[in-house]
Amino acid sequence: MKKIALLLIVIPLLTSASFSQDPVAEDETWKTGGLLQINLNQLALVNWAAGGENSVAGILIGNYFANFSEGNHIWDNKIDLNYGTVWTKSNGNRKSDDRFEVTSKYGYKIAKGWYASSLLNFRTQIFDGYEFYPDGSKQIVSKALAPAFMAVGVGIEYKPNDIFKVYLSPATGKFTFVVKDSQIDETKYGLDEGESVRTEFGAYLNAALKKEIATNVELTSSLQLFNAYQANTDVDFQTAINMKINKYLTASLLFHLIYDHDTKITIKDDDGNAILIPDPDDPLALIQKTGPRTQFKEAFGVGFSYKF
Repeated sequence: MKKIALLLIVIPLLTSASFSQDPVAEDETWKTGGLLQINLNQLALVNWAAGGENSVAGILIGNYFANFSEGNHIWDNKIDLNYGTVWTKSNGNRKSDDRFEVTSKYGYKIAKGWYASSLLNFRTQIFDGYEFYPDGSKQIVSKALAPAFMAVGVGIEYKPNDIFKVYLSPATGKFTFVVKDSQIDETKYGLDEGESVRTEFGAYLNAALKKEIATNVELTSSLQLFNAYQANTDVDFQTAINMKINKYLTASLLFHLIYDHDTKITIKDDDGNAILIPDPDDPLALIQKTGPRTQFKEAFGVGFSYKF
């Protein structure tokens, strides 16, 4: 039901605007638009001496924005949706990407390019995610709303033009959720055993850049930093280079880096096996070694895109 509820939110928003090649302004105060993009990657091998495996991979990227501007008031809203999958003969189908993110930001102009602002950012995934082991076993590590992350704060935004903007808040609450009936180990995401919500307070930065760096080549980049006072800094950095081949065909290169000190990742040896250590609560038992790690993802693909 949680998956269906999230999809019911996404689909109407992605399809509510009239389709055209450029964002449409319904009136002088609202501007709306978005992008739907499908990237594909396929590999076929026949009697290939060097080895390898047939594979098919794809990723769906969707975003929708609705921005309001009137007088000294601005209100920016955006939804981002990513879902990727990869199929190989030996492993079957596995999820490679899953991200649902909503950002809403209100600002009141206090000087040229400067706004007193409030921000809400919510991020989760829709489908089940698994960690796979060399012996073929798997363990579920994520589901819809398990985990989910929300940041709410007040601060100031510098927005000199439509290319660059940066929001800084010295007073932001960060909330990490793991729904109790999800079968997900909440301690993996920094919660105490039995908890469903973890609350932190600190400083938050959200910066975004969108610029055409060459003919038909657009760079988009976003950076989110959260520093819980007297704790470590969490990082979420994304960059995409989109190259337009013609009206509908595109090529894209995506990078995504995450560091969250509270997210515990299984540490493995060179063969992909989990490293075992003595259980501090039972010296005669062994448990998997876990700890915070820098997460990095890169994807390149050629596909179809449509702006609306």
